[in-house]
Amino acid sequence: MKNEESIMHEVDVLIIGGGIGGCIAAIKTKEAGASDVVQYKNALRPLAVLFLTNSQLHDIQLSYLSSSQSAALFEFIDEVAVKERLALFEDQDIAGAIHNGLTGDVLKHLSNEHINKLQLKLLRRGQISKIFTPKRAVEVNKRLFAHFDPVEVQAALVSEKLHGKYILSLLSDKHFKGVTLSKLSRETVNDLFPLGLYNTNNNKKRFAHIDPAEVQAALVSRILHTSNQLELLSNEQIKGLDFSGIPRSTIVTFKRVQELRFGPELSPAQKYDIRIKLMNRGTTWTNSRHSTYNNRAYNTYSQQSPYEDQAFRDARTREYFNQAFGDNPSTDGFPFRNTRYSNHSSGGTTSHSNNDKYYKVLGISSSASTKDIKEAYKKLALKYHPDKRSRLSKYEQEKGEEKFKEISEAYTVLTKEKKKTAPS
Repeated sequence: MKNEESIMHEVDVLIIGGGIGGCIAAIKTKEAGASDVVQYKNALRPLAVLFLTNSQLHDIQLSYLSSSQSAALFEFIDEVAVKERLALFEDQDIAGAIHNGLTGDVLKHLSNEHINKLQLKLLRRGQISKIFTPKRAVEVNKRLFAHFDPVEVQAALVSEKLHGKYILSLLSDKHFKGVTLSKLSRETVNDLFPLGLYNTNNNKKRFAHIDPAEVQAALVSRILHTSNQLELLSNEQIKGLDFSGIPRSTIVTFKRVQELRFGPELSPAQKYDIRIKLMNRGTTWTNSRHSTYNNRAYNTYSQQSPYEDQAFRDARTREYFNQAFGDNPSTDGFPFRNTRYSNHSSGGTTSHSNNDKYYKVLGISSSASTKDIKEAYKKLALKYHPDKRSRLSKYEQEKGEEKFKEISEAYTVLTKEKKKTAPS
C-alpha cells in the first residue's frame, strides 16, 4: 500500500479557471486504485467524481457519499451507462442514497426492485416526480406506487409532498380508504378528483372508498364545497351526513345537486337539520305560509330553555315542523324551495317584490331588457368568478363565491321571466 503523501498526490485535484469564479475539477485516476478512492472519497469534489470509472467504484457504498457526490456519478452519461453503473450497487444501498438526497435524471432509470426498497416518508417532492415519470406506463407506475404504506401516503398528502394530478392519480383503492379529507388542502382535493367529463365515473369510484366520517368532517371544514365535489358523494355517504354542522352555503349547493340528480331520500332528521340551516332564506321562498312557519319555529327553537335536555329540545322542534308541514308533496318535504327550482302553491310567476331583489343584485332597473340583464351579468360574473379571486384572502374568496351564486341565481330567474313574458 502506498503511503498517504503519494496517494494524495495521485488523487490530486486539478482546478482550471472557467468563467467568473467558475472552475472545472478533474481527477488523476489512472494510478489510483479502488481502495484508495474509498479511503479518500470524502476529499473528492463532486465534479471530480465525474471522472471515476466503474472499476474504481466496486468497493464504494453509494449511500456513504454526499448527495452531490452520488448525483455526479450519473451525470453526463447515457441511459445504458447509467443502468450499468446502477448495477454496481446493491438495491438497498441505492435506496439509502435516494433517502439521503440523491436526485437527478438517474431516478428515471430505477428498476422495480430499487423502487420497492424506497420509503415514501424519506423521499422529497422533486424525487417523487422524477421516480414516477409519465414516460413510464401509467399501469406500471400504479403497480410500483401501490407498495407504499397508506399511513405514509396520508402523511405525504397532508404535507403536500404528493402533488399534481398525475402523481395523485397513482393512488390505489387501499390508499383512498386511509385518506383523511379534512386534513388536506383544497388544492390537493381538487387534484385528487380533477374535473372533466372522462374523470367523473373514475372520481366517483375513488371517492366511494372515503370513510363517511371523513366526508362529514370535510364538509364541515368546507374542504368539500363545490357542486362538482358534492356530486361525488355516494348514497351511503349521504345517509350518514349530519347537516347540523355543515355550513349553510354548502347545504344550498348540496340541495341543488340533490334536486338535479334525484339522489337518495333523506331521513326526517336530515331534512329537519337542513330546514334549520336555511331559515334565513325566507325572502326567496315562494309560499309566505312556509316563511311564517319557519320564522315562528326558529323563534321557538332559539328561545328554548338551555336547561332542557338537548335531545328533548331537538325532538320537540322536529315535532313542531312535522305538525306545520307534514308530508307536503308540493315541497317534497322541503318548505324552503326557492323560486329558482319551483313555482308551486301559487301556480303563477314569481312575485314582483322578489324580482326587484334580483334586479338590485345585478345593479339594473326593473325595466331593463334581456340584453341589459345579460350585459350586467357578464360584467359581474367576470368580477366575482372564483378563478379571478384565487389570490385573495380566504374570507374574500368566500364572500366572492356567495356573491357569484347570487348573481347566477338572479340571472337565471330574470331571463326565465323574460322568456315567459315575451310575445309568442
